[in-house]
Amino acid sequence: MRTIGKMLVFLLGAILIGTLLLVIVYMLPTDGMRENVKAAMKSLSKEGVRNSWAAFSYTRPPADLSTEKNIKVSDVGRSAKPYTISDGYTDAIMLSKAIYAAKSPVSNAMMNPSYSVPGKTSAPNDPVARLGEILSHDVDGNNAEKMSVSNYPRYWHGYLVCMKPLLMFAGVSGIRIINLVLQLLMFTLIAVKISEEVGAAYSLAFAASVLVIDPISAAVCFQYSHVYYVILATMAVMLCLNGRLQENGGYCVLFMFSGILTAYMDLLTYPFASLGMPMVLYLILKDNVKLGKKILDMIALGLSWLLGYAGMWAGKWLMSWLITGYNAFGDAMGAVSNRVLGEIHGITLQEMLLRLSSTKIFWLAIIILFLVITAVFVLVSLSVRKGRASTAEVLPLCLVSLYPFVWYSVVMNHSVIHYFFTHKLLAVSVFSLSCVLIKCSGYKGSRCHE
Repeated sequence: MRTIGKMLVFLLGAILIGTLLLVIVYMLPTDGMRENVKAAMKSLSKEGVRNSWAAFSYTRPPADLSTEKNIKVSDVGRSAKPYTISDGYTDAIMLSKAIYAAKSPVSNAMMNPSYSVPGKTSAPNDPVARLGEILSHDVDGNNAEKMSVSNYPRYWHGYLVCMKPLLMFAGVSGIRIINLVLQLLMFTLIAVKISEEVGAAYSLAFAASVLVIDPISAAVCFQYSHVYYVILATMAVMLCLNGRLQENGGYCVLFMFSGILTAYMDLLTYPFASLGMPMVLYLILKDNVKLGKKILDMIALGLSWLLGYAGMWAGKWLMSWLITGYNAFGDAMGAVSNRVLGEIHGITLQEMLLRLSSTKIFWLAIIILFLVITAVFVLVSLSVRKGRASTAEVLPLCLVSLYPFVWYSVVMNHSVIHYFFTHKLLAVSVFSLSCVLIKCSGYKGSRCHE
C-alpha cells in the first residue's frame, strides 16, 4: 500500500510538473523558431507528408494520405515500402504548434493552439503546405489577429518542452542530428550493458528488435522518436540501477514513469512498446525467478505502466478543464471511442475483416502465422523436455510477444489506418521471441540473475 500511495503522489507531481514545463516553454519568444522552421521549409516541402529516407519513396499523392476520411479499404496495405516511411504529416502539425506566438502561456499550454490561414487554402489536407502558408504570413505581427486558430488539447504535446528550445538554436536539421547522435549513444550503452549483464546474444536480440522500429526514421521523424526515447531511457535505467530498483517497489515506479513519459510525449504512435520492450528486459534480468513470481511481477508492472499512461493522459484533460474550462474529457473520450470502435471511410471494422477473409492473401497470412506459432510451440516444448530451458524462462517471454496483438485488437481503427508506423510495435514480439530462441538453444549468457 505504501508503494501505491507513493506512486499516486509521483503521478500527481508529474501532472503538475508537466503543466509547469509547458507553461514555461510557451513563454519563450518564437521569432527564432519561426526563422529556423522557415529555413527548413524547402526540404520539408520536398519530403511531403509521407516521405521515405530510402530510395523507394511513397508514391501516392498527399491528398490521398493527409486525412483519414480519404483512406479507403482498398488502399490499406498499398504502400511501396511502409517500413521506411516517415510521418511528415504529423511533424508539420508539431512544428506549427511550436511556432505559435503565445499571448496567454498558461491557457495555450493546455489548449495547444496553432495558426491556420483563413479563407480558402491551397492545401486543405496537407499540413506541410499549410505550415508554409502560415510562415508566409506575419503571424507575429499585425496580421496575427487575422489568422484562424485551431486547438489540440486532448494530448499533452510534451515534446514541445524539448522542441521549442531546440528550434531557437538548432533548427529542424540540427534536431535530427541531435536525435541521431543521442539515440545512437543510448542504443550503444544498452547493447553493451545487456551483453555484460546477460550475454552478447541478447544484445543481438535487442538490436534486431530496434531494426523493426527503424532507427533512421526514429532520428529524422520527430513523431517516431518519442516512444523510442522512452524505451531507451527506461531500459538504460534498468540496466544501470537494477539492484536499487528491486527495493521498495522501484521497478513499479519506473514502469509507471515509463507510462507517464509516453503519455506526455507521444501522439499515439506505438505506445505499448514502452511497456513491452522493458518487460522483456526485466524477464531476462530475472532469469532464475519462479514462474508464479514472474507472472505476478508482469501483472504488477503492467498495471503500473497503465496507471502512469492513463493517469497522466487523464491529467491533461483535468488540467485543461480546471485552467480553461474546456471540456477536454468529451473531446478525448470521443477520440478514444473512434479509435476503438470507429469506421474507416464508412466501412466498419467488422465489414473490413469480412472482406479481407474473402481474399487468398488473408488466409495465406493466417496459415503462415499458424505455422510460426506451431514451430515456436514445438521448439519450446522440445527444449523444455531436454532441459535446455525451463517453462519459467520461456512462457513469460511468449506471453509478452502477444502484447502487440492485444493492442491491435483493442485499438484496431488506429492500427489499421496508421499501419505505416503501428507496425513498429512488433519490435516487442521480435525481442521476446528472439530471447525465447536464445534460451531454447541452451545459451547460458554472462551470468545468472535472480
